Amino acid sequence: MKTLRILSAGVILLFVAISGFSQDNPNYEKYLTLLEQKDTISIKQLLTKWNQEDPEYYVAAFNYWLLRAKKEVISINAGETDNEDSFILYDKNHKPAGYMSGDIVYEESLLNRALGVIEKGIEKFPDRLDLRFGMATIYIDSKQTDKALDVIKGVLDQTRDNNDVWFWSLNQPAEPNAVTEGMQGYFNTFVQSVSAKETEALADLLVEYYPKNPIFLSDKASCLYNNWQFEDALHLYEEAFQQDTTDLLIAGNIAFGYYELNRYDESIPYLETVYRQSQDAREKDWAMGLLDRIESLKATVYKKVNINELKQFAQGRREEFDALLTRFQNADTTLTDDEVFLLYYSSAFTGYKTDEHKIKGIDEPLENDDYEKAYTVGKEILKNSPFSLKVLYYTCMLADELKKEDAVSLANQLYMVSDAIMSTGNGCSLDCPIAVTNMDDEYFLLRAFGMKKLNKQATIRSSDGSGVVDKMDFVSDGGAKTRYFNVDILFCFY
Repeated sequence: MKTLRILSAGVILLFVAISGFSQDNPNYEKYLTLLEQKDTISIKQLLTKWNQEDPEYYVAAFNYWLLRAKKEVISINAGETDNEDSFILYDKNHKPAGYMSGDIVYEESLLNRALGVIEKGIEKFPDRLDLRFGMATIYIDSKQTDKALDVIKGVLDQTRDNNDVWFWSLNQPAEPNAVTEGMQGYFNTFVQSVSAKETEALADLLVEYYPKNPIFLSDKASCLYNNWQFEDALHLYEEAFQQDTTDLLIAGNIAFGYYELNRYDESIPYLETVYRQSQDAREKDWAMGLLDRIESLKATVYKKVNINELKQFAQGRREEFDALLTRFQNADTTLTDDEVFLLYYSSAFTGYKTDEHKIKGIDEPLENDDYEKAYTVGKEILKNSPFSLKVLYYTCMLADELKKEDAVSLANQLYMVSDAIMSTGNGCSLDCPIAVTNMDDEYFLLRAFGMKKLNKQATIRSSDGSGVVDKMDFVSDGGAKTRYFNVDILFCFY
């Protein structure tokens, strides 16, 4: 007998009109009483007499099969568990020996009977929103996200066909915004419980059907932002803000996005908007704090990469390099910005130079969605190429997805390296190029800046004529862009 583990124990009453019932439907009235008593035998008898042209029959039949399928099991795990309600079991030395927790599981064959009933109900009554939402919820809870997405798409298709006229339990008219609010609820659920890839698939679907909805545009932007596609995320956030200029959350996201890209002049107007219009003291404090920070940063001089000093440190003070490297590999957050800067740029002159050939090893398992293998490969690559932005990023994301213990440590390493690189310039002009040690980091940053297609790459002299700069012209969703990269270190090896 197969069972499916379901996280939510509250789905049993998913379709029941809790607030009341129609006196014109005595079967439904009796069903509610029996359901409260969990009297499945009497519910089964009632269903045999119930007219299947009544949509509430499908609600009742669904809950009947779900009640039959539901089982609670006790499990004991030797290792730690994510279940916050678990009891800790101690050994005779009063040390944790395991964890005991209760879980809700559903027998697969009976759960499929419940889903089959709802599917028939949807076929007969396609405008009953509660049936469709319920089916999607069950698929999400049973970790069948692809099927949940199919059901959600069916809701969106039907919304076009029925001009957004829907009905709830007892054929009560649904509110005009019932679908969009429900979709946002599903997006929030996806963020918490499914993979980033599946969450982005839902965001894509919502933007496809509601291309001018500021909330759905923001949802998609948040997915892009989490993927380090900052330029594309900002493009969508700005589209969303054009649709609703009163949404200060969107304005704050735009401001912070530009701040992260070191494009402070573009961040300031949105921060001023938040500060001026918000009635929330915390939002005002946040906006003013970031404005003060920008004022300080604008006066900051970007760090210069001195190749002779880096070589001397890497080759003449190797013990110091190794000590700093050990601290970095342990994700020591007490490392100063200057120490991480020294590590990243001097690594090019050591055996820890990013190996652009070896780091491609993570590509194949990623393309095959073999996350466990990709994570393992990534960890192996980082032993000898510890500063690769690409490998740090993907290994960090995979560790988070797979709930590995080192997810936070990898995230700290990623941010330390990216901060060190961005301390050399913002890349927006020839006067402020971003210094990199390898081409792979250069292209990773271009993708973070939203590159969809590289139009032209030209190697030119720096503004003072003392070094070499890559001028990269590319196209993003926000239009044509140019970024500049200091590649002096690369040319040391040619």
